[in-house]
Amino acid sequence: MAIPQYPASRAIVKGDKSAFDSILKGMQPRESEYTFTNLFLWGHARGYSVSMLDGHILVSTANGDFLQPIGPDPTGVMRRLMDREGGAAFVRVSEEVADALRGPGVEVEESRDDFDYVYRRKDLAELGGAKYYSKRSFAEKAIEQYGAGVLEGRDTDIEGCRRLQDQWCEEHACERDTALAEEARALYVLFLNKKDLWVKCVAVVIDGRVAAFAAGEELNDDTFVIHFEKADTRYKGIYQLVNREFAKRVPEKYAYINREQDLGVPGIRKAKESYHPVFMVKKFRVRKA
Repeated sequence: MAIPQYPASRAIVKGDKSAFDSILKGMQPRESEYTFTNLFLWGHARGYSVSMLDGHILVSTANGDFLQPIGPDPTGVMRRLMDREGGAAFVRVSEEVADALRGPGVEVEESRDDFDYVYRRKDLAELGGAKYYSKRSFAEKAIEQYGAGVLEGRDTDIEGCRRLQDQWCEEHACERDTALAEEARALYVLFLNKKDLWVKCVAVVIDGRVAAFAAGEELNDDTFVIHFEKADTRYKGIYQLVNREFAKRVPEKYAYINREQDLGVPGIRKAKESYHPVFMVKKFRVRKA
């Protein structure tokens, strides 16, 4: 991977994928941020830049913070950068690394809004039992009432997904909300590069139009991560349906599905908690005290 040595940096490009994938495969991350696709898409949306230090990939954000270094010894690299003049700050740091860094001179702060929600794949795919009754009912009614069908793989209507995203942004005024505008940019980059990124996309179609879609990929050997879910809420039960149909199509070798964070938005938090996560992936902010 032709990434210049620190402190020189540049944007993340598609050609970096194989190098990122190789290093991340060895790390087996639990945190949803650490896939090449996520870093590439949000790099475009948020202005991430990338460099190398001591054999580790450094991803810096637009405000100068770093994500946890990607490589075999993130704690060593973080200590080195925090000891420099000014002291680097790190976000989206794993619990294991944060615990290793706790001590005099280091400030470790829990980032609850960034915690990932992790579910059993089988639970989301089957929606079985009493605790999922309402979810199951909504999904079935979406099929019965609207005649919803499902597309995936090569059959996924990417242009239809893009039209739905355009519609969603018009309804939610994405241009006036920084977070929504960034998400929209990340999605458009995905639409343009889906084949190169090996992302699984599942779309729900009603009357020949995409009414919902979800996109995700492998996070580690036992976990799939869902990066995006979008739906036309005029169709009751559509989110429950696309969530279930995506989970059904995740290979059985993955025991878990990570549905990422709630960003501190009460409605998103309530919705994600209602699916009964089996555990949360904690993340932290770390900096020199």
